[in-house]
Amino acid sequence: MVLRVGVDNLTKKLLVLFAVFILLFSPLASFPVSADIDPDEDNDSDGYDSDGDGIISDEEKYTNLEEYLNNTNPNDEDTDDGGAWDGWEVYYGFNPKSSSDDADDNDGDSLVNSIEFYWDSDPFSTDTDQDGMPDGWEDTYSDRIVDGIGCGLDPTDGSDKFDDPDSDGSDNLREYQEETNPCDPDSDDDGDPDGEDPPPVDPGDDDDDESNPDTGATDGNVTIYEIFDPVLGTMKRWTSLDGLLYDDQASNPTDMYTMYNYDSDKWE
Repeated sequence: MVLRVGVDNLTKKLLVLFAVFILLFSPLASFPVSADIDPDEDNDSDGYDSDGDGIISDEEKYTNLEEYLNNTNPNDEDTDDGGAWDGWEVYYGFNPKSSSDDADDNDGDSLVNSIEFYWDSDPFSTDTDQDGMPDGWEDTYSDRIVDGIGCGLDPTDGSDKFDDPDSDGSDNLREYQEETNPCDPDSDDDGDPDGEDPPPVDPGDDDDDESNPDTGATDGNVTIYEIFDPVLGTMKRWTSLDGLLYDDQASNPTDMYTMYNYDSDKWE
């Protein structure tokens, strides 16, 4: 009987020592201990809604057991404080314990991963909503930061390519293609709305030694733009006609009206 009691006491001491060892040296050592932790639950609700239905299903939870196995904090949705939640980082293969990858731009769209998380955009796709405008460009003109620059673009909303927030007659997709500002009706401040401006002209040759350089085509050239009314259901077309300015002092004067070059790429 005494031997049995002695063995029981020894067992209890060993169990206590084992518990202390676990608390000191296990991955959970630095985290608060709760007697009610369920391995299948997600205490901090940092799972990722990968199918976008607004509900975190059991398969989408970043469970307490997964937190333990990854040595992340089951009571902190962003263990590394990098800006992206643990479950999102694990879903996309990032390290939830390192904030350095939150500042990476894996797809080169000018959006770092923490901002991709903010938008719920794809960190491995330059154009998440496939609307022809890169995520980073849309973010620049979004309302994410109240800075007076944005006008509501959203890198996860493919329909905004048809919007015209500055009411200049040029929708967002065209603004991107022509490198104009979708939030400014007159990007070049020339007095004409972007939608009525002709397509951009090459800046010209700075080395032509003309005394009065112009701001458009090479000095001595004239650029003429014409807008043709489209047939119903067709796209509007531009023509760009470049003519060499007539020089009656030259030994072989060239008729400016015969130097036209039709540019069929100028269309929208």
